[in-house]
Amino acid sequence: MTVCSMCGNQFTPADKSDLRYIAEDKLICEACSHHLDTILDSDDQHEIQKACSAVYNHYIQIPDPVVRYSVKKFMINNAPPAFTKDFSKPVEPKKEPEPAVASAPSEGGMFGNVSSSIKLLTKVFCWVGIIVSVICSIMLFAANNPPHQSTSAAGLLCLILGPFFSWAFSLFLYAFADLLDETKKNNQLLTELVKHSKPDHNSKK
Repeated sequence: MTVCSMCGNQFTPADKSDLRYIAEDKLICEACSHHLDTILDSDDQHEIQKACSAVYNHYIQIPDPVVRYSVKKFMINNAPPAFTKDFSKPVEPKKEPEPAVASAPSEGGMFGNVSSSIKLLTKVFCWVGIIVSVICSIMLFAANNPPHQSTSAAGLLCLILGPFFSWAFSLFLYAFADLLDETKKNNQLLTELVKHSKPDHNSKK
């Protein structure tokens, strides 16, 4: 089996003498060869137009620039000018699709978004710490019984230092969650940059 350089279809030539080349070492099938012969030999303008349309449909899909140039040159030299206007337009070569890269499966449930979970727990911890500190302070003030048992100083310290330490510790946890978010965004950006910086192999042909 041989692949046609123009239409890309596979074919088996009946006879080696029937082989036709559109360019050096670039074989074409019998159907494409028939279209070219029609353009060369036919006097029927309708048949020539149909052949030119068929050739153009293959022409815009040809990935090989050598074959594409040879087809364009043939059409401009042999086909009526009225049917070759489209061949003068630039054609983007067909690019091979990039292989899909399997992304790592994302974890679901409670570990689906660690940074958001940390931020939520940080807020809960901060408010719980403040509420517990206030309750303990009220209990210490209520248990104050000078001069035998003076707990007002401990209650005052608990009221001031308890909320402060709860807020400070929550602040560190929240900053850590923000750091996780920024690291994730930077990794995604780096992945996109690497993907778009890959050389285009088709442009080197």
